[in-house]
Order: sequence, then C-alpha cells, then structure tokens
Amino acid sequence: MFPAGADLPPWPRYQQFRSKALIFYDAKQPGPNPVVVRLFVHERKGLRFDVELIDLAGLENRKPAYRAYLEIVLPFVTWWRGTDAAEEAYRGHRILMPEARRSHRLLADQGLNQFDEDLEGKTFIAGNDLTMADIMLYGFMGTNTATGEIPWLNVPQRPNVATWFDRMAAREASQKMMTALPASFSN
Repeated sequence: MFPAGADLPPWPRYQQFRSKALIFYDAKQPGPNPVVVRLFVHERKGLRFDVELIDLAGLENRKPAYRAYLEIVLPFVTWWRGTDAAEEAYRGHRILMPEARRSHRLLADQGLNQFDEDLEGKTFIAGNDLTMADIMLYGFMGTNTATGEIPWLNVPQRPNVATWFDRMAAREASQKMMTALPASFSN
C-alpha cells in the first residue's frame, strides 16, 4: 500500500490510497512473529506502509483491537480441535485434546462477552475504521459459522457482536471469502 500523501500513479484505481495507508503493527521487542514479517519486508523490496510500534512488555497488545485473536479465536479454534470433525481433518497430524473443549468453550464465551461490551458504540473493533483485527476475527467466525462447525459464536445474547457480525457479512469482500482466489489476482 501507499502511505497518505505519497506520489501515486495517475490511474484511478490508485487514488483510493491517498487517504488510507496500510499500517504494520511492529513490536518494540523482537519476537518470532514480528521478526518473520520484518524478514519478509526486507526480502520483498518495493513495499510501502506506515509502522506503529506496540509495546509487548507493557501489554499494549492486550487492548481490545489486539485481543481478538488471543481471547476469542484461539479458544474457539482449540475448542474445535477437540471435535470429531477435527479428528477427521487432522488424521493424526496434530495432537487433539477433546478434554479441553469445555474450558476453551468457556474461554471463548468469556472473550466474546468482553468483545460485546467493547463494541458498544463502535462500528468496528478499533472504532469507526475497519482494521485487520475485524478481518481476522470475521474470517475465523464467518467461516466457522457458515460451515456450521461452531454455531455458538454468534448468538442473539451478544447484540453488539451480532450487529458487528452482520455488518461484516454484508461487506463485498465477505461475500467472496469462501471462494478460492484465481491463479492470478488483482483488484
């Protein structure tokens, strides 16, 4: 992506980047995940984006916009890994823990309840702008809801989550997410 105010090609499709920039959330402290992304960025060349440093030691990654994976996705995926469907899918390639299903369901429910409170008065996880946190969480929730694998992810008892979920489901990209990309892609 191009940062706001960058010199852009004159083609109309690039004009959308004048006001929106891709932001890479990097860690102040080195760790495997940020280092892998940094390595990719340095190898790739030609990428342009803004960087915002996150203080992992100060638990800045525990703010609502960053908690979606740790407090919602990870528990419900771990819950799913205890199902018969997971056993069939992995076929011995992963050690499954069906005995952890109950505790991970409770952890996921706890995360979703907190998410419902955090969404009060907001359009998206981090406010009024769609972020990678929304994309990541909806990708996991939307897939598992559409396939019927985890029906308890989006329930009426969490009205803010239900509204956010419907808003995400209505987006053009969400309508296309269950279809594989072609061999060559551009948008």
